[in-house]
Amino acid sequence: MSRRAVLYARVSGDDYDDDEKSKLDAQLAECRKYAEKKQYKVLHELKEDTFSSGADSDLPQLARVLQLARDDMFDVLVVREIDRLARDVHKYMDIKSKLKVNGVSIEFVVREYADDWRGGFMETLDAAWAAAERAQIVERTRRGKRNSVKAGNVTCCGAPPYGYREATVDGK
Repeated sequence: MSRRAVLYARVSGDDYDDDEKSKLDAQLAECRKYAEKKQYKVLHELKEDTFSSGADSDLPQLARVLQLARDDMFDVLVVREIDRLARDVHKYMDIKSKLKVNGVSIEFVVREYADDWRGGFMETLDAAWAAAERAQIVERTRRGKRNSVKAGNVTCCGAPPYGYREATVDGK
């Protein structure tokens, strides 16, 4: 009997400048090809509709994955790579343990982990590396915003607050 699979994709804020939908579709295509090669029966292809952080805890499609696991609806979660699932070690381990309790394993398209202490170690290292990458992205973003303000630009993270309007003065 073939294993029942759910495919999951997510794009992060640092991917947002590019074509978000095509990146999600590309991730799912890679997951689909992987599942086909493994002869898995794909039951659901889930993707987060908007960009998100891998540290976010309120991702609707990931919550759906966990609910499907609790309902014993699938056997394996297929994700392109570890940072598409989580960019926080604790979050990743929490997701993994919740899936494992329900008999669901996680497989990644770009990297396989042996089912022994070495594989577990490498998997944990990759989760830690994803967290470090996220911290670096946050640091660079803050530095860029700070430098922009020092250069005289005003940053209001989207639309100006109520009662204000955007204006350009002296090219800023």
